[in-house]
This record gives sequence, C-alpha cells and structure tokens, in this order.
Amino acid sequence: MATKTSTKPKETKVIPYEEIPSSIKKLALWFVEGVNKEIEFLGKNGGTQQYELLSGRFIGSLNSNQAILEFVIADGTRIPEDASGKLKTELNEYPASVVSQYANKIHIQIDCIDIPDSGIQRALLIIDDTAILRKLAEALEVINEEPSAVGSLATTVFRPNQATVGVSKLPQSLGDVKGQVRKTIEQACGSTVTYIWGPPGTGKTYTIANLVMALMEQGERVLVTSHTHAAVDQALNETLSLIRNIDGHILDKTILRVGITSDPKIPDTVKLQHWIDIESRDIRSQIIELEKKANQLSDYISWNTKAITEWKNLDDKISLFKESLELVKDSKEKQKNAEAQTMRCKEIVEQCKNELERAKRAWLWKVKKIKQAELALNAAKNEMVKAERALVEASRSFKESVQISSEFEKDVNKQKGICAGFPKRESITKELQDAEKQLNEIKGTISTLQDNISQLEEKIISEAKVVYCTLTKSFMGRELQKQKFDAVIIDEISMALPPMIFIAAGKAESRVILVGDFLQLPPIIRSDEKISNDRMGRDVFELSRVAINNKPSPNCKALTKLSVQQRMVPEIADIARQLVYLEAGLELKDHPKVKKRGKLDWLDFLPDNPLVIIDTADLNCWSGKQPGSLSRFNFYSGNIAVKLAAMAAQRIEQPDNQIGIVTPFSAQRRMLSRLIKNMELDNWVAAGTVHTFQGSQAELIIFDSVLDEPYYSARLCNPRDRDQVIRDINVAVTRARNKFVFIGSSQWLNKNAKPSSALGQLWEFLKDRADLISADELAINPYQQPTLFSTGWTPPSNEKGPMFKLLDEVSFFDCFIEDINNAKESIFGLAPYFGQYRWPTIEPHIRNALTRGVGVTLVTPPISEAQNQTYVSKVIKNLRSLGAFVITASGLHGKDVIIDEGIVYTGSMNWSSHRGRIEIIHRIQAHDYARICLELLQAKHIRKAAVHDDGSIRVCPYCNMPTHIVNQRRQHGTWDFQALKVGCSNPECKDYLRNIDERPPYKSIPLCKIDGRTKLRRARRGRGEVWQCPKHPKEMEKVVPGDPQ
Repeated sequence: MATKTSTKPKETKVIPYEEIPSSIKKLALWFVEGVNKEIEFLGKNGGTQQYELLSGRFIGSLNSNQAILEFVIADGTRIPEDASGKLKTELNEYPASVVSQYANKIHIQIDCIDIPDSGIQRALLIIDDTAILRKLAEALEVINEEPSAVGSLATTVFRPNQATVGVSKLPQSLGDVKGQVRKTIEQACGSTVTYIWGPPGTGKTYTIANLVMALMEQGERVLVTSHTHAAVDQALNETLSLIRNIDGHILDKTILRVGITSDPKIPDTVKLQHWIDIESRDIRSQIIELEKKANQLSDYISWNTKAITEWKNLDDKISLFKESLELVKDSKEKQKNAEAQTMRCKEIVEQCKNELERAKRAWLWKVKKIKQAELALNAAKNEMVKAERALVEASRSFKESVQISSEFEKDVNKQKGICAGFPKRESITKELQDAEKQLNEIKGTISTLQDNISQLEEKIISEAKVVYCTLTKSFMGRELQKQKFDAVIIDEISMALPPMIFIAAGKAESRVILVGDFLQLPPIIRSDEKISNDRMGRDVFELSRVAINNKPSPNCKALTKLSVQQRMVPEIADIARQLVYLEAGLELKDHPKVKKRGKLDWLDFLPDNPLVIIDTADLNCWSGKQPGSLSRFNFYSGNIAVKLAAMAAQRIEQPDNQIGIVTPFSAQRRMLSRLIKNMELDNWVAAGTVHTFQGSQAELIIFDSVLDEPYYSARLCNPRDRDQVIRDINVAVTRARNKFVFIGSSQWLNKNAKPSSALGQLWEFLKDRADLISADELAINPYQQPTLFSTGWTPPSNEKGPMFKLLDEVSFFDCFIEDINNAKESIFGLAPYFGQYRWPTIEPHIRNALTRGVGVTLVTPPISEAQNQTYVSKVIKNLRSLGAFVITASGLHGKDVIIDEGIVYTGSMNWSSHRGRIEIIHRIQAHDYARICLELLQAKHIRKAAVHDDGSIRVCPYCNMPTHIVNQRRQHGTWDFQALKVGCSNPECKDYLRNIDERPPYKSIPLCKIDGRTKLRRARRGRGEVWQCPKHPKEMEKVVPGDPQ
C-alpha cells in the first residue's frame, strides 16, 4: 500500500549569513572542506569514469600536434569541461581533454593529428573525476595561505548587502542600448557587485557584450568567464559583432580568448595561442633546434649507457664463471671423498661378513657372537648405503657444477662478442660524462626559453583589455595565476560551483558582475554529504541569499532583472511565464519580434499550434528501470520521439540549431542516442538530459517524458520535489524557439501526475493550451519520402532494403516471418497475449527456429491475467516441450521482439495475437540499438530466471512452485537498486523475492573454482552464510535461498 505523502512543497533550508565565513582565508577553507568531501565520495566510488564515445570525426586542428574531434556520447550525462584524461581506441591511446558538450555531442582535444579519414568509430574516454576538484582544492589552499593575493570582492559576492550599489552613465557609442538592458549595464558599471537575473532568451549574452564595451570605455580591464566554453564563446562572438558594428576594427591583442575553443566563428586573431605562435616563433625555432640536439644527445647517452651496462654485464658474468670453477673444484673434491668413504664402508662390510662366519664356527658363546656379528654387519651395511647415496649426490652435484660452469663460460664468450661491438669502457665513461653535461646545459636553455614564452604569455594577457576563458582555466592554468582585472563578469552562475566563482571574483579589483537564472539548473554534485551539498550543491544566488526558495530576496539592491525574452514564441514562453516566473515575482514579457515570427515550412506536418502533445496512451506503452541507477526507459515513446525528429529532418538541410530530444532520464538518453546514431540522424538531431541542454536552443524541442505503467510514482510527479523539478522543466521548455512537443501517456499522467507537482502543473497547462495528437495517428504516417525537400535526411538502407520500417497489420506478417526464418542465434520476445487467431500462424516458424538450434526466450504475463487461460497454458506447455524458455512476468507487458541481437520490433501491435489493423510496429535493423535494448531489458538475467543451466525449470525454494518475474511498482527501500525481481508464482507464497541479477540457487554443492574438485561447505559470516572452500578459505561466495544444505 502506498504511503501517503504531504502535498506541501519542501522548502530548502537557507544557510544563515553567519555560517558563511566573512574573511577570505576562512571562506577559502570553508570551501576546501566541501570540495574535499566531494573528492572523498568520488574516490570511494572509483574516482575514474569511463565514457563510451561513438562516431568520432575530425572537426579541426589546434596546431601541428593536436586535433579536435566530435563524438556522440553513448553513456553518461554531462562531463566536466576542461577535464583531462585519455582517449582509448582499438589500436591507440591519446592524452585527451574535454572541450565542450551539447546534448549527446562532445568535442574532445587529443594529442594526435593523424586521424583516419573514416574517423574513430568507437573509443573510451577515461576521465579522473577528481582531477579538477583536486586542482580546485589546491587553489583554495593557496588562497587560505596567502589571502592577501585575492581581492576583497571574493567574499562580497556572497554578502551582496555589503556591496556598493551605484549607477554609471553609458557612453554615446552605446546609445542604441535601451530599456532594461541599459539600466542593468549602468548599475553594473557603477557597483562593486551586481547580480543580473535573466530568464532564458532575455538577452543575457547581448547584455554581457554591451557591458564589456561600456567597461572598456571606462578604461577598465575585464575578465569574462563561465563554466562552459560555449557560453564563453557566445559572449565573445557577441562582443566582436558589437565592435565591428561600432568602429569596424578590433585592435590586435585587445581581446583575447584563453584556452581551447572548437567554435569555428572565433577568429584566430583573438586567440592567445595565435599570438604566442607568432611572437614566439624565433624562440620556438631555437627550442626545436635545441630539442633536436637534445634528442641526439639522449640517443648517444642511451647508446653509451647501454655499452657501459654491457661491459658491467661482462664483469658480472666473468665473476659468476670464476665462482662456478671454484664450485667445480669443491664438488670434485667432495666426490673424491665420497668415493673413498664408500670404499672404506665396503671393506668394513667384508670384515663384518668374515666376523659373522667365524662366529658361526665358534664353540663357546656361539649364539651371542652371531648376534653381535649380525648387528655389526647391519650397521656396516647401513653406513655403506649412506656412503653410496652421498656418492651419488656428490657425483650429481659435480656433474651439475660442470654443466653450470660450461653455461657460464658460454655466457662469458657471448658477452665478450657483444662488448666487442662497443668502444673500450675507459673512453666511454669520459664521453658519457661530457654528453650528460651538454644535455643538462641544453635542457636548462630550453627551460629558460620556455619560461620566456610563459613570460610572453603573461605579457600578452596583461596588455589585453578583455580576456575570455572558462572558470576552470582561471585557476587550473598558469596563464591567469598572477592576473588582476578591474571587472570580472561571470556567466551562467546557477550551474557553476560556488568555490570557482569565489576564485574568479578574487581577481576583480573594482567590480564583479554575476549573470544567470536561479530558476535553471543548480551545480551538479554527486556526494550526499551535507557539507558538499550546502557549500557546493547550492547555486551562488542561493548561497548569497540573493534568491530564497526560488524567489528573489526582496531587499537585495545588488540584483537587477532582465524580463523581455526574444527566443520563444509567446505560446511556449507562456509555460515558463505561468509555471515558473510569475510565482517568482517576475513578469516575463515577449519582445515584439517573437510575436511576429513566421512559421517554419519544415514543421508544417505538425499542427500550427507551437504546443503539441503526442499522446501514447493508445500504444499501451510500458516503462522499465535501469538496474543500479533506476533511471527509466520506454522503447515506445523513444521510437515516437526519434520518428518525429526524423520526419522533420527529412524536410530540412542540416540546421544551425539541431532538433533537440530532451528526456529526464539518462537510460532513455542512452537508448535515444544509439537509435539516432543508427538512423544516421546525428547531423540533424541531438538527444540529452536536461543538464546537457542548458545554454542551448533549438527550433524544435521534443520532450520525451518516458513515464508509464507499471510505475505510479516518480520524482517529477512528487510535490515534495516540486521546487527542484520545476527548474528542470523550465530548462527543457525554454530550449524551444518555435515548437515544443510533449510525448507522454494521458492515461498515466491524468492518474499519477499530481496537480501540485512540477510535471502535474506542466501537464495541466498543456492540456489546456496544446493540440493533442494520438501517437497512433502519428505512427500511421510512414517516414515521408523526400520530394521538394531533397536535401534533407534520408532513411538509411542496406542490401536488403530500408533498415527502419513502419509496418501495419498487413505488411508486418511477411516481414516478421522472414526474419524468424532467417534467425540463426536467438529470438527474445515480450508476448503480452497468445491469441488464437495469430499464434497458430506464428508457432510453426518458432518451432522451426528451435529445430535449427535458435535460442528462444519468451516473456508473458501470468496465466491468471489471460482471458483464454486454457489456450495460453497449452501454448506455454508446448513451447517448453520444444525447448523454448518461457517465463511469466508481472508488470513487463511489452510487445518487443529482438532477433539475433540485431533486429528490433517495437510498437503497439501485439505480434503474438490480433487486435485490429490500426496497430503498427517499427522494425529497426541496428545491432547497437538492439544490444542496448537487451541490456535494459536484462535479457540474460531473464533467461536464467526461467531455467537452471541444465534446462530444468527454476522453482521457489520454499513452496517448490515455478518462479516468475516481478517488475516492481516501487522499490523496497533506498538500498534497492533493482526493479526486476525473481519471485514465486504461487500467490499464497510471499517469502521468495530476489534481484533478477542475483546468482540462481545451486542445484548441488558447488566445487572449488581453484582446483575444480573440492566441495565447498557452508560457513557463518556475520549475519549470513557463505560457501567456503576448506582448502582455499579465501574463496567465498554468498549463500542464496534455494542453495543445497
């Protein structure tokens, strides 16, 4: 029974001012503690993360040694920009760093220029998640030790009530700047700290560019920074456009971009590296020549070092040979002694034999004398046996010593031959000393020249009027370590870690301007530690109390607002306006140009209304959870989302702003990314979670909500999480310029999306304002063949025809039967019903596949849920008798079939029964997509849940009834990270419920895996039992219910 929860939104605890240290030294230490807790958490979880990258292509080079590649991210969400690590391909491994990320696209810089024409199809990006944080902690430690090196504004940004707020009139050159933007810039130019609150599309970048111009006119030196390269480059491009419009000329080295950029719109003339390359050309030429000499000397030293090593080896081998000769001499002497001892023992034995003969002839005390003689003879024989054994051992030892000595002699002669190829050691030693001295001198010169380049970097940056870089560059690179600026502008502050803002603000001497929106996403923190969340997981708006509980602080004079948006058409802006900003006290207005914006021809296949709902209720979708993260996935809604994007892509050339598919769940993003890649839609469509889309926009945004049966709860629908979730939804909606399409099940949402939750509020709004289309209606439309739009996307095909087909009741059967008949390895299917109309036509082909040795696994609901129970029971019994694995499952009512891990059938049509011709099904031929579907379905574990390795049916260990699968509607607790369970099919038995990926019970006592013979025994360990090997006690395995006693 569900626990009743309060509908009152949870308020975030505000950190009082007194808890935030007021001194630079203490605040630095305060942040260090939070950073270290996050590092500690990441370290416990491995620290290093691996991300699978696909479809790598060359997009540009930085210099003769470095290239930038674009990949599709197969896994993971947002990866920290400027993070460094290595890129591992099938054949090579390269030093790499992250340049930028947009949705599922990522730009990677690698230290290599020779990229194959075909690109890099698959690679692993290996990143140390703690590297940037460790650098951040080090920078904070330095500030803690030398607080005087940091400006006082570093603390004022967290205590804006202490800031001086004023106004500075703008110069005549910015006369075109009007309204709120002008007022905001004037306040920023006249104040020590200014917070600019700007919702999406309100011209924050335009404001930053004009602010830079105004500050330059005041004679101030400016640093513009953000946590993403994209935001930095957007601000830079906007500034350059303004300068060109005003005076048409940009003075060399006045404006500098520090760090790597993959934006092709950034001219070389503003890149720091460009000017370094020019002004250090002579120095670099000297370094190149010196490096050549150094390499030659290194080779010479290596060769001579090797020669000395070989001469030393000769000495060692001669020494060993001499020792072996001594060993031969000793062993020969021992053999001689052993031979003499053996002869003496033989003589004694003969003497004892003679004495025994005399005793036998004696008249007096004969018995006594014979006994004494026999004892003496036995003792002599024993001594002789010992002597003979000693002789054998001495002879063996002598033989071995001679053999060893012979081998050492060969080694000496061989080593003499090697040394004959080298000069005499006396001359080598002197030459080596001279060469090492020369090399050290050259290295010293190179180091001096490199210091000169660093000084040149510092000089060029110091002379620049405006510098653009990322927040990480401001503390990780040496370029900006000693730099001070009159003004520091920090963009996108809501997602930036507060300690990074603290460091950047410390570089300002006159003013700090912080730009962002506290109703967008906060910083990403993975630790659950309170210290980390309080000091790093809250955005700087909240830490400084500029905003409290998603509302601006009423008495904060340092806060200014931008409220006229120019991105979204009014209907889309209404969502953000009504659900987000009105509650925060901001009247979000529309610029006249968005009210007059015309419709896009390539979107005319959708209703004119900018808001559209694609209702999946008629598809009877189901949702699953990825094990571990419990992130949700939904094959049907994902297919609809990609199909919709494909229909749009057929009608346009590659757009400037890609079509975006946004989903709240990383598991769905993984699946969408594979499907987009396999459909060759990469250049038109980008898929990602909300976090990967912040800072970007698209003409068309498709929001895949994913949520459906059997689950009835989700964070998105929980009123307690409303304040956090509404920020996610705000970002998702406000990425759309012209069309926002929401994909979800009306049946599920009407029942489960509570009106006081964030998703519930969005759903209620959309029901009132959006046009609703049934997914069936959309699905009936095949992928349109391009006519007038011949430059758009074309569905990929292979020698057998299109790889993506939309099939109806008529076209499905022949195609499906052909695939079943061609199956070679496996058929995995979810069969919600076995219908008496369709199944008799399918069954013979399944039977033939089993006869060919194809592994068939079918998952179907419990028989108790079937209307035709007798018929279904016969079907299951027959399938099992033929060798198919059939397992019943509750809450797993899909209609998907995956053949040979390469062909996927997904849709509303039930392939094993019949419901009517309106139903459709997608056929997708793509191995990558099929494999990820099988992974999400946990197909390998489902098969083991049905039968044991020997083919016998798996049963409940408590009541001996067959097991079945349970797709849990809710988890048992915070420790439960697996939705699929193996349980007992007997409704009377409620004792057996285990994770599906848990080892199945042993049918007999297991054997040791080390020797393969010894039987393990059950032993107590803590509160449970383990299987333990008596011979190898470290080999242990947890006992599970059903294991033999």
